[in-house]
Amino acid sequence: MKLFFHFSKSGCLAIVSIFVIFIIDLAAPPDTSIGTLYIAGVLLSFNQSKRGVAGIACLATLAMVLDMLITVDLEQVDKVFMINKGISLSAIWVAALILMKYRQLYQYHLKEREERVQIARQVLFFTSHEIRRPICTLSGLMNLMYETKLEECEREIALVHLRDQVKELDECTRKLSDHMYRDNVEGSLPGEL
Repeated sequence: MKLFFHFSKSGCLAIVSIFVIFIIDLAAPPDTSIGTLYIAGVLLSFNQSKRGVAGIACLATLAMVLDMLITVDLEQVDKVFMINKGISLSAIWVAALILMKYRQLYQYHLKEREERVQIARQVLFFTSHEIRRPICTLSGLMNLMYETKLEECEREIALVHLRDQVKELDECTRKLSDHMYRDNVEGSLPGEL
């Protein structure tokens, strides 16, 4: 059976803290403003999903309302008391909404960072394979031409290979430049080089 909420250690800590604050709230005189302490419980749910943070905020709200129903004679409640409870409830939900937005931005930045790492891997792969190949071939051909006395027809063949490798190297650097331009200037997602 799948649970509605899945809580990590910090989520469990948030629940325990709300329970402890609820006990303190029950023991405190009704005119003290303990309700804002519930924000600590909400903030402890920082690595929960939106649903988890909302669940913790609901639990804090429920604890606060339950305390009010248990400890206060609702017929003798004054305006200041209700304003304090309203401010506390508002603070709980503002903290929860800020935390949810923070998590959303954090997830976005993690995804963006992973895309950048993927691009860096592609560039490294491209550089180590596609660009190194013509460079190694050029180096080998140049060594062959300098260290060996070649006949005129062999020399022509070597020059044709040199020209082909220079073209291939030029094409590789152009692909790399185009890809980097697209990614950095146009903001495209990582793609094949």
